[in-house]
Amino acid sequence: MSLELLVKLPEDLKAFYEESGYQSSTPIEHRTNARLRIRRDAELEFIHIPNALRAVTMLHSDPKVRVLIKDLSRTGIGILIHEQIFPTEEFQVTFQGRLIHATAVRCRRIAAECYEVGARVNQVAQAEQSAETNDDD
Repeated sequence: MSLELLVKLPEDLKAFYEESGYQSSTPIEHRTNARLRIRRDAELEFIHIPNALRAVTMLHSDPKVRVLIKDLSRTGIGILIHEQIFPTEEFQVTFQGRLIHATAVRCRRIAAECYEVGARVNQVAQAEQSAETNDDD
């Protein structure tokens, strides 16, 4: 099943897919690892929404959505998504055969249906094969 990409990039981000390579940092940033611009679609699945947030927010429109990966480092991931994510929400992104488990740290509204999320990477694992073939005959 293919998920529809619901992120609406504003006009000033139309060159989004043209940027690539390592992203420069500013002197006031306290980064421990370099960020690499990825610029790819990926599947995101929400895996944990803290109870305190469930009481005060609407649940997400769908547990699985398509997002745009903005950048990736050893310890963090930046994504663009069509709806707001709150800090402490956990999700996993399926990208190039890997599952990236992350916790949202910040979310900023860029435009209608376009939110920039910064998250801490908790774990990276191999994505399971959808169907295993076992031909021992």
